[in-house]
Parts: sequence; structure tokens; C-alpha cells
Amino acid sequence: MTGTVVEFQLVNPHSLLIIAVEDADGNVVEWHGELGSPRSLNTTWGWRRDTFHAGDRVTMSGRAVKSGAP
Repeated sequence: MTGTVVEFQLVNPHSLLIIAVEDADGNVVEWHGELGSPRSLNTTWGWRRDTFHAGDRVTMSGRAVKSGAP
């Protein structure tokens, strides 16, 4: 899904990327993407605290939780 970054939390044990996505009805829904640890994100992808900023447009992919919650 593609949306706008609301918040990027580079914290242990799992970092979090929150994006605002507009659904089919035009409502904005915040999706939470759980990521790896800060160290693994830095060594694997080069991500740091300043990699994402509120308002950046990003595309996030992954598996949804079983409940279907965003």
C-alpha cells in the first residue's frame, strides 16, 4: 500500500513505520508496519532515524495480521 509517513520509530525490539493510507471510500486509515531491530535495519538497509520523515510518500508491503487490523 502507498501512503504518507505519520511516524517512524526506530526502537527495540521492533521498529515501527506508521503510514496514512486513503481507503476506497476516501477515509484515511493509519497502517502500522512492524520492522526489525534498529541494528538490523541499519546494517542491512542503511536505515537511520532520519531515513523517513512525516509527510514522505512511501509504499509498504508485507503480511497483514490475522485479525485484518491495519
